[in-house]
Amino acid sequence: EILIGLVGSEMCIRDSIMKSSQSLLRTSAKDQGNQIEAWLNRKLDEVKTVKYDLEHSGAVKDQKLLQKKLNDYYALDDSFVGGFYVTDTAGTVMKADDNTTQINNAKDQIWYQKGLTRMNPGYTPVFEDAENHMMISACGMLDDATNIRILSTNLSLDSVNIIVNSSVSMQGAESLLVDKSTGDILASRESELIATSLKDTSNGFLKNVADKINKDDESVTTIRDKVVVTREIAGTDWVLVSYVPTLSLIHISEPTRPISIS
Repeated sequence: EILIGLVGSEMCIRDSIMKSSQSLLRTSAKDQGNQIEAWLNRKLDEVKTVKYDLEHSGAVKDQKLLQKKLNDYYALDDSFVGGFYVTDTAGTVMKADDNTTQINNAKDQIWYQKGLTRMNPGYTPVFEDAENHMMISACGMLDDATNIRILSTNLSLDSVNIIVNSSVSMQGAESLLVDKSTGDILASRESELIATSLKDTSNGFLKNVADKINKDDESVTTIRDKVVVTREIAGTDWVLVSYVPTLSLIHISEPTRPISIS
C-alpha cells in the first residue's frame, strides 16, 4: 500500500510538472509574439514619422527638399533596406542618392499597389527580393492633393528571425514563424526551412503543424513526439509555432524511483 501510494503521489507530481511545462511553453510563445508585434509597431511608427515630416516640411511640394530628405533618411535605421522610396503614378521612383538599387516596373511592385489603397502606412504581405531575402514593405500615399505618390520602405525579416531563434524562454523549446496565407516559413532556427512552404513539405511533423494552423487551434497539443502551441501575430497573417520534444518534459518530470535494498 505504501508503494502504491508513493507511485500515485509521484504520478500526480509528474502530471503537475507536465502541466507547468505546457504553461511555460505557452508563456514563451506569448512573450515572443509580443516582441515581434512590438518590433512591427515600432518600425511602422518610424515610417509614419517620416511621412509626417515629408508632408509638413514642404518636401512634397519641393523636389530638391524631398531629395534631401530621402538622403537624410537613408541611414535612419538599418531595418529600412535602401532607405525610403517615393513613387508616382508614372512609375518614376525617387530614392536616396546612395541607394544604387535599380527598380524596374515599379507600378507592378506589391508596395506600390498596396500603397495606393491607403493614406495611413501599413505593411504588405511577405515577398522575396531579387536576392531571395524575405521582406515586407511599409507603404502608404503621401498627402498631396496635386500629385499621387507612394511612400514606401522595405524591411528585412532578419530582426524577426532573431526574435524567433533567440527569445525562447523555455529550455529545449524551438519556434518557427509561418505565413498562414501561403504556408511559407518566414523564420526558423533551421535556415534551410526558411522560404519553404508547409504545403509542400514531406516532413510529417510539419504537415501536422500545418493542419493545426489551418484549424486555428491555439491550444497546447501533442504532435508526434513534440508538444506544440501556436500564437497569431496581430496585424499580420503570421503564426508563431513553438514546440518542445515530449521527451524533454518527461525527463524534467521523471519521478524518483524507489530504491530496493537487498
